[in-house]
Amino acid sequence: MKNKGGRPVVEDPKKRRDKHIGFYVTSDEYKKIIKNIPDNLSLSEGFRTLLLGNNKQIYVPINFEKYISEVNKIGSNINQIAKKINTTKEINNNDLSNIKSEIAILNKMFEDILTKLNSRIDS
Repeated sequence: MKNKGGRPVVEDPKKRRDKHIGFYVTSDEYKKIIKNIPDNLSLSEGFRTLLLGNNKQIYVPINFEKYISEVNKIGSNINQIAKKINTTKEINNNDLSNIKSEIAILNKMFEDILTKLNSRIDS
């Protein structure tokens, strides 16, 4: 009979996962467990990796395109403010506030990138 979709049929009975395991954890335990499961793995795969000691190196891709796009937008905003300041030779509180806001966003993004890179090095 032809498979009509859904899960793929596992031909080898030794590879078929037919046993279910369930247990409860506290919120703190859950956070610690989830922190150790890479974003690109499902919970099931993550638990198998953690519990069975899968020796494969887990690669967690970092979406640099997202960060590059944001940095480009922020750079454009800062350039527009700089052009206005250079043209009018004056700066107002709103311009200063915008610049500070954009710089804070840049700092947060770079901290996120460093955190992700450091977590790769530590694991």
